[in-house]
Amino acid sequence: MKNYLCLLALIFLSIPALNARQAPTQLNRFIGNWQGKGTLLGAETEFEMKWDWVLDHQFLKLELTSTRSNPDGSTISFNGHGYYHFTGNTFTGTWLDSRGVSFPLTGTVDDHSLMSEWGSEDLEQGRTEYTLHRNGSLQVDDYVLRNGEFTLFSHSIYYPSFPDRLKGFTLAASKMSEMVLFYTNVFGIRFEETEVNNFILYSGEWMGLSMLICPAELAQNMANQTRHQLDIKVSDFDSTIERIREHGGSLIGNISAENGIRSVAFYDPDGNSMTLIESTAQK
Repeated sequence: MKNYLCLLALIFLSIPALNARQAPTQLNRFIGNWQGKGTLLGAETEFEMKWDWVLDHQFLKLELTSTRSNPDGSTISFNGHGYYHFTGNTFTGTWLDSRGVSFPLTGTVDDHSLMSEWGSEDLEQGRTEYTLHRNGSLQVDDYVLRNGEFTLFSHSIYYPSFPDRLKGFTLAASKMSEMVLFYTNVFGIRFEETEVNNFILYSGEWMGLSMLICPAELAQNMANQTRHQLDIKVSDFDSTIERIREHGGSLIGNISAENGIRSVAFYDPDGNSMTLIESTAQK
């Protein structure tokens, strides 16, 4: 088996300590910097979010910035801070923003989403839905309450933001259709077809990276397996293994469980090996 000492150190350093009330562990999936694109009030908008534990881990803090483009080329910036105090899977909190307003927050969190009801009758009321997807993205949908109905006014997709990071990668494939179905069904990647020199290529996004599945002949890469092995950290370890087996993949050896980490290597349909990892220290 691989030596995971360095990997263990990286994972544990990236997971903040929980407070005495044991806030839901799935909240740690939100922690960090995110960059997003989408629409706000019908206009193209760029977003930035930062989630972090503050005040001795008693509150989860959200910092939001949006920059919206106007038809005349000018831009409108908006900044807001949210503070969330959790009791089990529910929370209360406060929102403050650059308009000079503040209002209460209430809501719930589950394995893949955070739902927040915000506002007051004398100001405005609405709902924000934060949804984590298997491909590593975070979807945010904002609704405002008008005439007794919730109306969508903002939609955006975020990916984790790093100062220096890998932008993307290509898999040279022999079994093109099997590979596309495998990564679609196992990891939730949505591919788009592109034709280049009479070859069909498939491009998508995976964990914030651009991913391209390319015919091995076009890539002039006829190796039987990749020489690089990716380590894929997931939050749904057991169900991911089930999907791997169901869609043409196979495990390499047995599942390892030590020092709060579960891991197992697997092959995709083309024989490329990767390692699946899950932190179990806080379960």
